Amino acid sequence: MRYLRNLVIVSCLCLFGTGCASTIKAFTPGATRKSKYVESHPCLSSKIRQDILAGTIRIGMTKEQVIASRGKPRDINRTGSALGIQEQWCYGDYGEMPDYYLYFENGILTSWQD
Repeated sequence: MRYLRNLVIVSCLCLFGTGCASTIKAFTPGATRKSKYVESHPCLSSKIRQDILAGTIRIGMTKEQVIASRGKPRDINRTGSALGIQEQWCYGDYGEMPDYYLYFENGILTSWQD
């Protein structure tokens, strides 16, 4: 009886242990988003590729690259003028995470504020 109980315990541990390895990626959508973007854009410079995978931003990135690196913003404020379209992207969780703002001109990151 004791042998059977131990066999069941070991079997459960093996089953759950192998299941954990596959569920880690399921809880890291940012890592999946970043790697998929980098893999599907082989012409990225090595600096931009490294920034996206590290979750950092760089002046000159496109909106698409910033989304790949940081995810979608909480809010987007747009202003149109004779100079083009300016956007303010707002990130943060209303108090749980510090707010920061990214500024784009004609789809290119030009500055940020934290």
